Amino acid sequence: GTTPLLVACSRRGNIRLVECLLEARADPNSTDELGRFPIEIAAVHAERKVVRALFPVTQRPPTVLGWSVASIVRRVKSASYRERVYMITCRRKDELKLQGNKAFEIKDYDAAIPLYSMALKLDDTDATLYSNRSICWRCTLVTAMRLFRTPRPAPGSGLTGRKDTTVREWPSPCW
Repeated sequence: GTTPLLVACSRRGNIRLVECLLEARADPNSTDELGRFPIEIAAVHAERKVVRALFPVTQRPPTVLGWSVASIVRRVKSASYRERVYMITCRRKDELKLQGNKAFEIKDYDAAIPLYSMALKLDDTDATLYSNRSICWRCTLVTAMRLFRTPRPAPGSGLTGRKDTTVREWPSPCW
C-alpha cells in the first residue's frame, strides 16, 4: 500500500520530509502496489539527494547485483526496468478490473467503484474502466433513488397519496 514515505519519494524537492520520515522510523523497505521501493521511486523522479538519504537504510533486493546510488539511478532508467514496471502495471490493472467486474456481477457497486478507480490510476487511457465505473455510479444512484421515494399511504388510512413526480423511473441495466 501507499505510505507517507512512498508519497514523499514520488514528489520532487521533499528531501527534508524524507529525512523527517526516516527519523520517525518510516520503513524504507516497504513497497508500493507495483513492488517498487521508495529508493527506486526517488530515483525515477531524479531525486539523487533522496536516493542518497535512503541508500544506507534500504536493504539491497536479492535480485539486484550492483548496489550503489549510481547503479540504482542507472537501473531505473534502463529499458528492462521500465518494461518490468509496465508489465507489472498492466497485470495489476487487469486484476483490479477483474475484481471490479466480479463485484459488479454480484451488484456490489460500492466495492466495484474504488476498484475501477484504482485501475484508472494505473491506466487512465482505458475507456472500459471509465464506462464500467460510470455504470456502477448510475446503478448506485438508481438504487438510492428507489430507497428515497415517498412511500404511498396504506389503503384505508385516510391519507391521500400522490405519485412522486420528482423521481424519474430509470430503465435499469442494474438487475
